[in-house]
Amino acid sequence: MKKFILLLCAGVIAFCPVAGITAGGDAECEEEDELNPEDKENCEGYDKIRNECDVIFSCRSCGAGYVLTESQLAGVTYNVCVEKCNTSTNCISDTTWTNAQTGYLSTTLRTCGTDEECVERITYQCAAGYYGTANSSGTSGCSRCPQQDGVYGTSNAGATSNTQCFKPQGTSGRDSGGAYRFVKNTYYCY
Repeated sequence: MKKFILLLCAGVIAFCPVAGITAGGDAECEEEDELNPEDKENCEGYDKIRNECDVIFSCRSCGAGYVLTESQLAGVTYNVCVEKCNTSTNCISDTTWTNAQTGYLSTTLRTCGTDEECVERITYQCAAGYYGTANSSGTSGCSRCPQQDGVYGTSNAGATSNTQCFKPQGTSGRDSGGAYRFVKNTYYCY
């Protein structure tokens, strides 16, 4: 529907169509630009939100296995369907530990929260050659296995006590009794 400008000139009223103005005040667009066509894929019904010459699709409801979630695009809030959180498919914890900093390893644990979102929590443990209980930020709590006769002991990753430190098989050294070589892993006695 075209808008008209009401002109009053010398007592004569005239309605003049104004080019480029449609009902609602939007500029006429030669072509609408769909900003998020992929977001309507999992919708069960959607609305088109117009923002100037752009169209944003907003879901009314979602299909099975999806949950309605608010999102923002070009300053417009709209609804999108995202896959429900599932610890078998889209919210999987890491299966390996990685070096965080000297003496510390980290891994990411993922669980589904109450709002169907995937919640991540980074956890830490002591690296091989260290023992203790790492704090929640992986910055303290792990100590290096002790040194005896000039050789540092080692441990398996995750060791929590110094009694889990050992001299690995094949380690050689020298003490007041002469040279030696360990034929098996030898744990410290404390």
